[in-house]
Amino acid sequence: MSVLTPNTDFTAFNTDNVSEGSNNKYFTNERVDDRVNGLLVAGANVTLTYDDAANTLTIAATEDNLSNNDTDDLSEGTSNLYFTNARAKSGVLTTHSGNITLGSDAIVNIVGGTDGGEYIFLNAPQDFIGIAGVGLQFDFATGTPNTAKISAYGATEIEIDDKLKVDGHLEVTGAQIDFTALPTSDPGVAGRLYRSGADVKVSI
Repeated sequence: MSVLTPNTDFTAFNTDNVSEGSNNKYFTNERVDDRVNGLLVAGANVTLTYDDAANTLTIAATEDNLSNNDTDDLSEGTSNLYFTNARAKSGVLTTHSGNITLGSDAIVNIVGGTDGGEYIFLNAPQDFIGIAGVGLQFDFATGTPNTAKISAYGATEIEIDDKLKVDGHLEVTGAQIDFTALPTSDPGVAGRLYRSGADVKVSI
C-alpha cells in the first residue's frame, strides 16, 4: 500500500483566502474600539463617552479645586495636626524651659472646679511674680512648722491698697506697719481697723 503525502504550497495564499473562524477572530478597528470602551471604567469626577458612529472615546474630568470640601474631608496627618482645645491648653500649660508671652491687656482667669479650689504652683526654690522686675518673691523654708516667706522683690516694701484678709495668725517681726491710711473714724464694720488719735482701734 502506498501513502500519499500532500504537498500544498501556501505561498500564493493569505488571510484573505481563509474564512474567519468562531474563535480566532481577525483584527478590526471596530473590535478594538468596543474592547477599549468595555475595558475603561469611569472613576470619581471622570466620565467616558463612546461614540460608536464617530469612532471616538472622550474622557472628561471635573476639576476638583477643594472648593466643595473642607478639613472634615481630610484625614489628619502626623506632622500638621488639627487644632483642639486640649492641644491648645497643653501647649500653654505644659512645663517647659521657655517663656510664655501674653499680649497687651491679657487676662488669665483660673476658673474654680469641683475639687474645692484652683492653684498656681511655683516650684523653684525661689519664685517671683512681678512686673518690670518688681513684685513678690516666694521662698520655701523648711523646719517645724514649715514656713513660706513672701517678701518684696526689687522693692523695699509691700503696699496693700485695699484690704488684707488673714484666716489664721498674722505675725509681724522686725518690720513696721503704717496705719496712717486708716480711716480716722469708726467705719461701723466689725473687725475693721481705724485710727483714733495715736491709737489704732477695731470696730465692733
